[in-house]
Amino acid sequence: ETRFRGVEPDVITYNALISACRRTSSTTGAEEHETTKALEVFEEMKARDVEPDVVTYNAMISVFEKTSFDKAYEFFLEAQEQPFPPDIVTYGSMLAVCEKQGEWEAALEILEDLKKETSGVEPNVVVYNEVLCALSKEKHQWEKALAVLADMKKRRGIAPDNISYRAAIAACGRSGKWEEALALFEEMPSVGLTPDRVTYKAIIAGCRKANRLDKVKELLDAFPHDADFNPITPNGRLGPTK
Repeated sequence: ETRFRGVEPDVITYNALISACRRTSSTTGAEEHETTKALEVFEEMKARDVEPDVVTYNAMISVFEKTSFDKAYEFFLEAQEQPFPPDIVTYGSMLAVCEKQGEWEAALEILEDLKKETSGVEPNVVVYNEVLCALSKEKHQWEKALAVLADMKKRRGIAPDNISYRAAIAACGRSGKWEEALALFEEMPSVGLTPDRVTYKAIIAGCRKANRLDKVKELLDAFPHDADFNPITPNGRLGPTK
């Protein structure tokens, strides 16, 4: 039981404990142990008639980011049944779980639900990027990634950033669509974005996967290398693209 010098813990105390479990699992790699502890804290909270709030549910969803999509989704659904409405963090936390667990279909469904007026929440660049990152890890989902990016562009108040383009480029490259990937890469400066090192690696990997070594050479020649960035291996060959 949780007691602090005779003072009964409140929702803020419990939220801090659950969040601590999330942080500990991230830094130590002991995810299963910390998720068990978080569940124990949550159950004690209810046993003491301390009402969870939106922060509680957001933290519980995040606790399962790397271990259980099903459990995180259970808390996500439960959060929507509470008297308080889910917020953008609730959706972002659940989409982060989808991205980590490879649940791209669920990510798309959650994004569609979020976009409905009934959600009461306005999507932002972060939630879109989580969906794009989920799609970037899957083969043959490049069209869906491009559709999500296009939706971002037309939505008021949301501008795709480097992460958005990088994920869409990776999705195209993984699917062998090097021309589409290159078009996105070349579009970035026109929207005020400068491709970073990770984006260069993504487009180079996509071109190499398609065996377009001429484009790979052009990209390598164009990038101003420094001591901190080298997309090729120490033996002078491009690294694996898988």
